[in-house]
Amino acid sequence: MRIKINPVSIEVTDNWRFCLIAWLVDREDFLKDLRDARLVLGIGKKLIDYKATKEWFKTELEKEQQKTPIKKVFDPLSGESRFIFPKTESERLTIKLLEKYHKSPLYFEAIKYVVVSGVVTDREFTRTAFCQVLPPDYQMIDTEHGITNLVDQNQPVMAIVISPETQLKEVVKVFREEVPYLRIEYEAGYLKAKHLTPDQIGNVRRDRRWYWMHEQGKSYKVIFNEEGKQTLDDVDGVIKAIKRYQKKLTTEI
Repeated sequence: MRIKINPVSIEVTDNWRFCLIAWLVDREDFLKDLRDARLVLGIGKKLIDYKATKEWFKTELEKEQQKTPIKKVFDPLSGESRFIFPKTESERLTIKLLEKYHKSPLYFEAIKYVVVSGVVTDREFTRTAFCQVLPPDYQMIDTEHGITNLVDQNQPVMAIVISPETQLKEVVKVFREEVPYLRIEYEAGYLKAKHLTPDQIGNVRRDRRWYWMHEQGKSYKVIFNEEGKQTLDDVDGVIKAIKRYQKKLTTEI
């Protein structure tokens, strides 16, 4: 891959979520689509500063509302009226990326920020309720109450994760809007794919850094001398780490 584009800045603290974002935004085909999307928005040469992105989205929406009116509709699920805002160009481009790469709405804010600012943080990749595939080492078994047979500890599982602030209508929305997308991804990919070990997940930040160092011109030996020799015996470990990460970027989604 030799695309002239800077890597996305991923400021996500959880290792597994970091993996989910990194394995998407570092794909060569995604980076090409990302570049094209930015050209459509007129920000191909200079991205919007992350701190100013929210205001940029607000201005974009105001301009769109001048062309497309806001609609008021009745929502039978909540029993209340709600407003439907027009889709902005950045939102339409984000939706196209979600559809192309088979990602659930959970990724919407994250990808939208990636397109416009080149940055994604916990703020864009966190909700009070969301659906996610949990690898075996993320599953907690309640042995105190005898709940040990609900999951296969050797297989990832789909789960709706909630927080103390989550309301019932949010859970219903996740089940209706996110579960169908993730179910397809889960059945097509996770059940057939080789599972990563906790060590591989934990090293993904290092592997990604080395991958981009190599993409930007540094040799395996230089990478080993600068960072690898602190934890590895020889340069072969650096090569394996970069190849392993590169393989994840070519895995069918």
